[in-house]
Amino acid sequence: MATEAAVFEPCALGDDYIWINEDGPMGQSGRRETKHDEKIIVKIPNLFKSILATPRKINPLLEKVKDTDIWIAEKLGLGKSFQIFADIEIPLLCSSMAPNASEGPLRAMIEWMSWVIFFHDSFDRGDLAGNTTEAAVDIIKTLAILDDDHPPINAEDDPLKHVYQCIWKRISAIK
Repeated sequence: MATEAAVFEPCALGDDYIWINEDGPMGQSGRRETKHDEKIIVKIPNLFKSILATPRKINPLLEKVKDTDIWIAEKLGLGKSFQIFADIEIPLLCSSMAPNASEGPLRAMIEWMSWVIFFHDSFDRGDLAGNTTEAAVDIIKTLAILDDDHPPINAEDDPLKHVYQCIWKRISAIK
């Protein structure tokens, strides 16, 4: 199936032209393809298959590891925000990504994927957004947790780093 889009207006950018339509830029050309009042129809084939188009294999341990969401929520103190987090369905995502994993590695994968959402958000929308120096210090502190001699991190002092340390210990214990 192809998608059609009409070009409404080429916008000059140096020697190149960027072809735009109502959805924004479509492509770039080194030469003018049409006169100003002409339209181009671009047919884009469906190059990607939906992950829902075919039945996917789900790890049979999914029901057993769903409680990982609760562990993360409790450690991070999500409270009423828990349902928003649970709606992401990270256990389902990981169970479809690793349909043959045993419980320990699957649970570790779910924990890490959950942690990375909150870690990433601290740089995009949190305290570290736009503060390069503090962000760099935080990354260095986070990487230091990977040292086996790192002292335990108290959940009340830094819930996110505490979760990361717990996850690291479980992952590094998997042989």
